[in-house]
Amino acid sequence: MPRRAGCKKSTCFKIDVQAPGLEVFTTPSNGAALLETAGQTTSGFLISENLQVAVNANFFSPCCSSNVGENKDLTGFAMSRGQIVSPAVTGTFSTALLVTSNSASVASTPLNTNHVYAGIGGAEIIVQNGQNMGVNPGVEPRTLAGVSQDGRYIYLMTIDGRQPGYSEGANHFEAAQWLIRFGAYKGFILDGGGSTAMAMSDRSGGAITLNRPSGGVQRVVGNNIGVYAQPLPDVVVTALEWSPTNLVAGTGVVFRATVLNQGHAPTPDGVILGVGFLVDGVGACWSDQYTNALAPGASITLTATGSPAGPNTWIATHGTHLVTATVDDINRFPELDETNNSFSRSLNVLRTNYMINSGGGRSLSYEADDWFSGGATFTGSGTINRTGVSSPAPSTAYRSERNGAFFYTLTNLVPRASFKVRLHFAELVHTSAGLRQFHVNANGNRMLSSFDIFAEAGATYKAVAKEFTCLSDSTGTIILQYVPGIGLPKSSAVELSLLALPSADNFDPPYLSGIIFAGETLNLSFSAWPGKTYRIQYRNDLSQSSWMDFGETFVANTSTITISNLPRVDGARFYRVVELY
Repeated sequence: MPRRAGCKKSTCFKIDVQAPGLEVFTTPSNGAALLETAGQTTSGFLISENLQVAVNANFFSPCCSSNVGENKDLTGFAMSRGQIVSPAVTGTFSTALLVTSNSASVASTPLNTNHVYAGIGGAEIIVQNGQNMGVNPGVEPRTLAGVSQDGRYIYLMTIDGRQPGYSEGANHFEAAQWLIRFGAYKGFILDGGGSTAMAMSDRSGGAITLNRPSGGVQRVVGNNIGVYAQPLPDVVVTALEWSPTNLVAGTGVVFRATVLNQGHAPTPDGVILGVGFLVDGVGACWSDQYTNALAPGASITLTATGSPAGPNTWIATHGTHLVTATVDDINRFPELDETNNSFSRSLNVLRTNYMINSGGGRSLSYEADDWFSGGATFTGSGTINRTGVSSPAPSTAYRSERNGAFFYTLTNLVPRASFKVRLHFAELVHTSAGLRQFHVNANGNRMLSSFDIFAEAGATYKAVAKEFTCLSDSTGTIILQYVPGIGLPKSSAVELSLLALPSADNFDPPYLSGIIFAGETLNLSFSAWPGKTYRIQYRNDLSQSSWMDFGETFVANTSTITISNLPRVDGARFYRVVELY
């Protein structure tokens, strides 16, 4: 049966029957054998049972009365709180939704009601094993029930109808398509027409009608089905920070996470509100000392208290890392949402040293040749004499080389810091002086001029090291450039180590480099030092006694920072950038 064109308004609840504290309710028995229930509107049922959501359920008689409390005769199966309210029947109304403490199913008479505590009955099955079985062409308002293939989820759906231009309703084929779209593996028809109603709690003791009943108001019906969901906490990480903020390799880092309870109940008192901290997916530290209840809407900052190694720190290694903080990391208590507990940030650890085997692979603590541009490689086979060099590189480093016009770009260093540079050489080809003379620049400054390895060493295959100091630039970079003179420049190994952290004299204050209006916001750019901490402040009048903070402090990770969310205001506003530390 093809789908028809036309407006359809559908609303669906997806209910996880395995959620902690969740219970499914139906209209209870009034104690009578025939007219088994007292009629209620769907909203009235929701309010009386203190539920969060509800829809109408079984077909019933007598129909179409507005008298709340009028006794009704249910058609088909109904069970409330483990008590059968209306027995199962055969024929058209033999289908039922059966709910146990951890699963739900759609079945037909005969029904197995072992462990079932709630159930409703309806008409034809329109979704069977994920396939559309709908054939009834009648277009009406619909109320539908379905379950997922694994029985974990119940789908309760309404499709409004009899309202041209808004929602005309659906035939069985169209109704089945909607159930399948939302995830139902099996589904069937409940009472529809003027009975179709869906309500939700307004959290103040009242109800909100989510659909538009065809009669303009909710009908008094014989049976409803609804859900009570125990109020639960929902903890999320809203901020992840660490100290110190300016990190170099080898630093002990202490992580802290700000945790917000955005749920509807406090976290349990006396139970650990823990946070696990991962670095690049590996457990680094944790916080496990806070046991007070965290009220809904409240936040707290939790600091790491331990690690696999004992102390509450992670020892930084150079490079960019992904740090993830996960609250309630080992599921000590149930939550409204168990999938939103993690928050991640990138962390950059500045380098304090480089050790490079030019032209060769990794050798002891020297890394394989990298960070170069240009040049070629060569490897000799002689025996290296290292006696003239204090703390020499490995012999294998002197036997390999990078030669030609090339340079090394050593990045992610502490900006404006002082570094000791040791360049290692051994002449592997020439047997006399004057055949290889070249220059070495560091960040544009000539450090070695007309350097002759053989003249310095006095022999081939004899190690030589030249040493000087160099200041990294504002981006934390040192460029070592090997410049041809006579013959080809060469390098056996490069060694760089931190001598001193930057002093205040090495840093220029930030300066504004650009202001651009973009619609209703202002983009402000300024120079910065990577690793330093800044704050944006503003005044609306320079005569004001103090500056006001805009946003949070932040750590620069580049030499130019752009703030793109400053509001555009009428009149004057003055901004400044403050370098904190």
